[in-house]
Amino acid sequence: MRDHPELDDLCDDYTGSFVTLCDNTGRRCLVIDETTHRRAAISLSTYAPQPYVTPSSGLIVVEHVLREWPQADICLAGFDHAGWAGHPFAAEHRLIDAYVRRGLVMRLERHV
Repeated sequence: MRDHPELDDLCDDYTGSFVTLCDNTGRRCLVIDETTHRRAAISLSTYAPQPYVTPSSGLIVVEHVLREWPQADICLAGFDHAGWAGHPFAAEHRLIDAYVRRGLVMRLERHV
């Protein structure tokens, strides 16, 4: 993580400890595999993201749900494509817009 020394622990794997914590506290734990992370990056590549560190967790979850439940009605709420500068939010926004056009997901429109 030469370009982002503040993220030197980004790839530390605490999965086992987190699963144990969930087991001990009666919570469910779902681990999204590396294939989904890679697929998110591949999907983003079409939308020319600027250099970035990693796709957002929101996009990774969308990719997981699309793969695991392809027939589900998926409605996104609160996914505003803003936040940490290491995520490619502009490209993610364009990708999700393409998913909306294809009928894969819907956005919950806020009516004020």
